Amino acid sequence: MSTLDYSAIKLMINEALKKYDADKTGKVDYALESSGGSVWSTRCTEAYEKSRLESLFGIPLWYSSYSPRQVIQHRSSLGSGECWAFRGTGYLVIKLAYPVFVTEVSYEHLPSCVHPEHDIKSSPRNFEIWSLKDVDDLSSRFLIGEYEYDNKGEALQTFKAQNIPNYKSPFIELIVHSNWGADYTCLYRLRVHGHRTVNTTMLVISVELFYVYWSIFNF
Repeated sequence: MSTLDYSAIKLMINEALKKYDADKTGKVDYALESSGGSVWSTRCTEAYEKSRLESLFGIPLWYSSYSPRQVIQHRSSLGSGECWAFRGTGYLVIKLAYPVFVTEVSYEHLPSCVHPEHDIKSSPRNFEIWSLKDVDDLSSRFLIGEYEYDNKGEALQTFKAQNIPNYKSPFIELIVHSNWGADYTCLYRLRVHGHRTVNTTMLVISVELFYVYWSIFNF
């Protein structure tokens, strides 16, 4: 292998390590609690109290449960059962650290390879992301996208906004409709990505669409 090949490989490794150190995505997470994000509401979500079994010397002692704040907290690694667990449909309203134009969300679940039973049926499956201007005014909601988390794929998956509101979102709401077969759903980490100012590409596309519609309806 040539010196050039070694240099290229070293560069790739360094870039991968930088990305991992940068919260694994290399993108700002506006939902992150330590940056100013906060859990605003879980609406009528029914908590599940037995997501993690604590034991001592292999002897089971009691069950632990975690608050929804767990979903927006930074951790260097995810531990089995260290998640917000709930039954049925789950609602999580997050006040972002700053109002932003939401362009992507990332969800990270416990990898199946580190699960005691190598089974992550409790991972979310079908979910929606909504933008909210006012938490209590559901008529102001704007659907950013409908998605499916692949429990056979990578633990960390990023989903692009299918629709981007023409305003900066102060709140986003995650609605989880289903999981992969468990009696409860466990949420580990949600990240919200976006821009605090208007993205130039978005502005150009919006202007082009305006002229297209104008030419159609004024033909």
